[in-house]
Amino acid sequence: MIKVYPVIMCGGVGSRLWPRSRVVRPKQFAPMFNTRSLFQLTAERCRDLTGLQILTIVTSAAYADVVRRQMDGIDLPYKLLLEPSGRDSAPAVACAVEQLSRIDAEGTIVLLSADHHVPDAKHFVRDTDRAVASSQDGSIVLLGITPDEPSSAYGYLQPDYGDDGPSSDGQIVPVSEFREKPDTETARDYIARSYLWNSGNFFAPVRTLQKEFATHATDIAQLAAHAVDEAVVLDDGIAMGERFLDMQKISIDYAIMEKTSHAKVLPSRMIWSDLGAWDAVRDSLSQDADGNAAEGDAILHDSERCLVHCNDDRLVVGLGLRDIGIVVEKDTVLVLDLNASQGVKNVVSDLKARERREADTWGRSGFDAREFVARMARWLPSTALSLWTSLGFDHDSGLWREAIDQDGRPLDGPVRNRVQGRQSALLGAAVRDGWQGPWQPILPRAFEAAAKAYGTSGDIQATLLAADGTIADPDEKLYDQTFRLLALAQLPHETAVEIQAADRARAVLGAIRARFGAGPDAPLDTLRETGAEPFATNPVMHLFEACLEWVETAPDDDDWRHHCTVLSSLATERLFDDADPYIREYYGEGWVRREDEAGHIVDPGHQFEWAWLLARWAKLCGEDRPLAVARKLHETGLAGIDAATGSVPLWVNTGTGAQATQRRFWSQLERVKASLLMLEGASPADVTHYLTDTVAGLSIMEAYLDTPVPGLWFDRMRSDGTFEEGPAPASTFYHIASAIRQIVASTPTLLAALDESAKEAAT
Repeated sequence: MIKVYPVIMCGGVGSRLWPRSRVVRPKQFAPMFNTRSLFQLTAERCRDLTGLQILTIVTSAAYADVVRRQMDGIDLPYKLLLEPSGRDSAPAVACAVEQLSRIDAEGTIVLLSADHHVPDAKHFVRDTDRAVASSQDGSIVLLGITPDEPSSAYGYLQPDYGDDGPSSDGQIVPVSEFREKPDTETARDYIARSYLWNSGNFFAPVRTLQKEFATHATDIAQLAAHAVDEAVVLDDGIAMGERFLDMQKISIDYAIMEKTSHAKVLPSRMIWSDLGAWDAVRDSLSQDADGNAAEGDAILHDSERCLVHCNDDRLVVGLGLRDIGIVVEKDTVLVLDLNASQGVKNVVSDLKARERREADTWGRSGFDAREFVARMARWLPSTALSLWTSLGFDHDSGLWREAIDQDGRPLDGPVRNRVQGRQSALLGAAVRDGWQGPWQPILPRAFEAAAKAYGTSGDIQATLLAADGTIADPDEKLYDQTFRLLALAQLPHETAVEIQAADRARAVLGAIRARFGAGPDAPLDTLRETGAEPFATNPVMHLFEACLEWVETAPDDDDWRHHCTVLSSLATERLFDDADPYIREYYGEGWVRREDEAGHIVDPGHQFEWAWLLARWAKLCGEDRPLAVARKLHETGLAGIDAATGSVPLWVNTGTGAQATQRRFWSQLERVKASLLMLEGASPADVTHYLTDTVAGLSIMEAYLDTPVPGLWFDRMRSDGTFEEGPAPASTFYHIASAIRQIVASTPTLLAALDESAKEAAT
């Protein structure tokens, strides 16, 4: 029996199907027919292939959990091959071939695109079985579709039928020539000469493809071998490393198929479309007597050959239309002549040149808080965690990376200690919340690797590692140590570290008190940071956060509760002043307020962060003072918001009124967290105020997350509302994950407030 290994290619964005298909939701994953995505339908078509072994699904690391979720309920074995960033089809196929050669060098690959529409699965299986059998002589057999119209949307191939011409039984014959997408007149000539549409699907033994890559794309073949050697092994596949990005961007057609002498074609009469443009979507949907097709709520009068595609719960009415497409999305409406459907790609290019976010991502017009909240509940487990556990974690060293560039390339270089604790903390919290991804090989190792790499004196760790893994900055910061306590509190119970987490946390806290205080029993409000500003509030704030997590993890432990009481009192009675309602960044000896320039620096983001922490503590301790101060700090944070962009600046000077030009993402996230907690338990008179602020904060959060690679974010907004270029820093991920956890926890309160607001508006 021939062993068959389907390889499903899930790359590409499908810009000709904009605005339905975008980077954040490519067409292959969008529901298209009977609520199933094209990818799901492709996988299901493989179920009855003769000799089926296992699927290989090639996709971006950012879409890994989307694939996992869509494969739920499809009873087929599969493995993922994750790309850090798209390099076109040849590198992806080369890596799949290399990986499968190590599993079964005698197997046969069935290469399929995830975004093709093939309604007759039985016909597909018959043709595939024939092609697989024919390929066993070392051929690469393509599936050629018999054209039913002179389309300029597809590439063509010329079969070598010989002197007898085409046979009625679809005889498999050599390929004479490949042709690029022609104009309509040339397409008519091709059809007259029995050319076929090139479906892009082909079938070949693994060994044949290995030889063809070695012959025609030597560099890609060599780099693919290195990329597979260095790939991260996951529970359900592999994630390619940086060597993958060194490969040339080139399609499999140019790299192999147009050069090989082993290509054959099976002429097929099955119904097929690559759904490359909106006219193809119309032709693939059921139509009325006038040739109109509709998805969504549509009424067409005196109209012919039209398409309405609307998933936004609104009515679309057309009158007197011919060959018109209307596509309605939440932020965009596209109206086009369906005969010009191929030109949508040019429209997208123009939108990119105009720097319109709607080109690749979702624009901010018509912000829908409900939809965004639901999307965030999916974004963290379905997109971001897969990307960062595959590319944001160095599986060789066991350490988290500092950043990922906006093209999906992980960045090597110096790594701060704080990143290790923050990333482990957020991953541990996600696992406790139910994330099912491949965390087991990461969490215990990450904690131990950080202890070894940064360890300088017992349980105290250094600040910075160089790119070569040596300590670049041996300074020991209180700030950095607090995130180790946070990570220990959030480790899931299944890890080996969890068995000792409580004891290790006590040891770390004792070391902190000895290193930054007067001894292992020093009160936490007497600790001092190293450096020029020993009485900085930021380290104390994060120490409070870590202690809060331990109170929630171990509610019967009186020691952690005592520590929270001490730090809460420091914040509410000494750092905060009702007459001057800020918690400043820097204080003098004994936490006395200063009147120099540094003493007037206030971080609005930290006002929100303190407010969030004190409101959490108020719930745990049942006291009024922490919540009262939290509400006042929330208001001081709002007072620092920039009116032009509605965003939170990095700092303000309460003495001069000056403010930073940068608006860091983490500050916006702390606003969202605080606003949501203020909304909970708000008096009826205050609900509108907190609801308005929450929705505004969520809207800005959406803007920072609308990046070309899903799972990343912009980090710095300019004062004009545009974003600076730069990678997504790992240190911000902890703020994002924390904000999403708060969003999920506060969703019932938020939705109830939105419902009540809508009722009031209606009356």
